[in-house]
Amino acid sequence: MGQYPVELPETVKGKELVFVYVHGFAEYGLETSFEEKMREFLEPVKDRTDVFTYRWERVRINPVKVIGQWQNSKARADSVAPHFLNNVVLKLEELEVPYVIVGYSLGSKIVSKALELSLLDLKYIQGIYFLGSAMPNDYCPDISRLPAGMKIINYYSKFFDTVLKMSYSYAEKNEAGGETGFSDSAFLNYRTVCTHVHKGGPVQRDYTELAEPIGYLSLMEQGIFYKEDYNDHNIEMPVMDGEIQWNDIVQYGSPRNILFQQNMTTGHYRAVEIARDGGRTRVAWGNSLHALLDELGLFGEKKLTVIVP
Repeated sequence: MGQYPVELPETVKGKELVFVYVHGFAEYGLETSFEEKMREFLEPVKDRTDVFTYRWERVRINPVKVIGQWQNSKARADSVAPHFLNNVVLKLEELEVPYVIVGYSLGSKIVSKALELSLLDLKYIQGIYFLGSAMPNDYCPDISRLPAGMKIINYYSKFFDTVLKMSYSYAEKNEAGGETGFSDSAFLNYRTVCTHVHKGGPVQRDYTELAEPIGYLSLMEQGIFYKEDYNDHNIEMPVMDGEIQWNDIVQYGSPRNILFQQNMTTGHYRAVEIARDGGRTRVAWGNSLHALLDELGLFGEKKLTVIVP
């Protein structure tokens, strides 16, 4: 069964960027689907990057005992937070390796607790993402150790995450930040159409699909540019908000108010300009988020390392 929680792998040393994925409740598979998806995306830069799952338990759900299992896992999430801080986060800081943390479901509790416990400023952290967070929506995180201006990016699913809507609400008598978004200003909330559980098979709607856009955004911050084809056949047209098929990924307010979205069926992206009156116009679309960001001038003046996948 292995020893849990696991230690930071030796492979992260000397990397330009490491993704640390903290899994959620009742993760039983030997490999997490998010890590598999991210590793696939990072293939063109595998010598520069790494992705690692912080495995803190391995539990198979027993429907008869699930409430007890949930309570046990909540307690374990609190108990392993010091290990996660000292043996993963602070080791990456000591190695001076830039890193991104992705906390899924109950994994976001471990990340949050580690932030509360840290006595040191985190200089090498490049971003924190919560996916379907199983934390109360009024939770106020301690972000005092994060770099100035950094907020936690929270992807939530109001209509499609029935696990949080039903099971979490029943167990906790509260709404989760992964269902409604968080009220605290330490978060940036983005609506998705994700389901909570990865079911396998060719068609997915779960949070695993966000591995690619998180990868794109994180590489962008490091100045790594996937030079991929841009679709120059765009016809600007009015669009709806996409509450059934589109994940909101990131929004930029200057010089234009543009929201980037990911289609959950096809996987392609679109850039939507939002007018002051709320009207929405698609101004670009294609299969590469980097191509869209570049076309709209959002890489800025960064010195780029260009990668041709």
